[in-house]
Amino acid sequence: MAALWADLEHARYSGVEVLRELHQARGGTGAVAPVVFTSTLDPELPGTEPTTPFPGTVGFGIGQTPQVLVDYQTCQVADGLVINFDTVDGRLPDGMAQAMLEDHKAQLRTLIDDPGAPERPRLGAAAPAPELAAPLGGDRPLHEPFFDQARRSPQATAIVCDGERTTYGVLAGAARQIADRITAADPAGELVAVLCRPGREQAATILGVLLAGYAYVLLDPAWPAERLYELLAATGSAVVVTEQETRDRTRLSVGLTVLLTDDPTPATGPMADQAQRRRTADDLAYVIYTSGSTGRPKGVMISHRGVLNTVLDVNERFGIDATDAVLAVSPATFDLAVWDLFGTLSAGATLVVPARDLGLLRFGGHRRSGVSAPEG
Repeated sequence: MAALWADLEHARYSGVEVLRELHQARGGTGAVAPVVFTSTLDPELPGTEPTTPFPGTVGFGIGQTPQVLVDYQTCQVADGLVINFDTVDGRLPDGMAQAMLEDHKAQLRTLIDDPGAPERPRLGAAAPAPELAAPLGGDRPLHEPFFDQARRSPQATAIVCDGERTTYGVLAGAARQIADRITAADPAGELVAVLCRPGREQAATILGVLLAGYAYVLLDPAWPAERLYELLAATGSAVVVTEQETRDRTRLSVGLTVLLTDDPTPATGPMADQAQRRRTADDLAYVIYTSGSTGRPKGVMISHRGVLNTVLDVNERFGIDATDAVLAVSPATFDLAVWDLFGTLSAGATLVVPARDLGLLRFGGHRRSGVSAPEG
């Protein structure tokens, strides 16, 4: 309040003088008051008639106030209130001034018609939700584009890892084998845990889980056993798909059904490319866990529709097709690795997985992965 009374001592220092001082202080460039309010409304006295400064019809008007971008003008005429936005040509996007005026008019009308409007936090209606394009994947499940590619080009190279090539046809066959084993195990719940090293086995297992009609949760064999057991318990995954070497090293606890990707026993089943449990695009595709750096790891649930839309959108934006080879640089438990796998395979491209026997090399504080590149 003390500041207000102090400021009132300068009431005779006009707004024009303030603008001049600001203009000079800024080197004479730019509008210092780009929006002004110009009103000719006079308070009505009891027993008097409203004034009508413009008794006729206004056909054209122009304002030439310097350094002003938008001049909000209002006056009273015989049949109501006039609101006008006087703007500088070419300084606002086309249609913006008219849209501002229409929105303002709607808010004034709300104040007139609704006695409770002044108590609401917003006068105008919320902006309509933007119209979104339909999901690129439609109603298809996440794994379906891969199997489409496998049928069209079974001899094309799907994955290169450790110097070995795996074709689309071979990878699809391995995924069907995994799906049949999962179906035979009849897991309780939605989630099947994938505990495989990056490469053909991991890709086939993820595809097999989805083909069987379940959602997958990816676990890293390099994680400490305590973290693995904690996440298995949190997800309720009773079935784990892994390799024999990983099973021996992690010593998976009793009570889990463990399926091996390198089990030589042939699976017996329908060997179909359609999910063996009925699923929709809105069903869960996978759960991915945060690092837990800010506390306990948290699981994020992603649907088939959401992730396939993202995967296909990235492919479209960057023009990924069957002529490309993609280096799988993201850790398998990181969300970007989802595109590495499904984005590459849905486009018919080749996924190049860093050589597992080289591990991570350190150069000058940076980590770099050894890469197994396609020959020829």
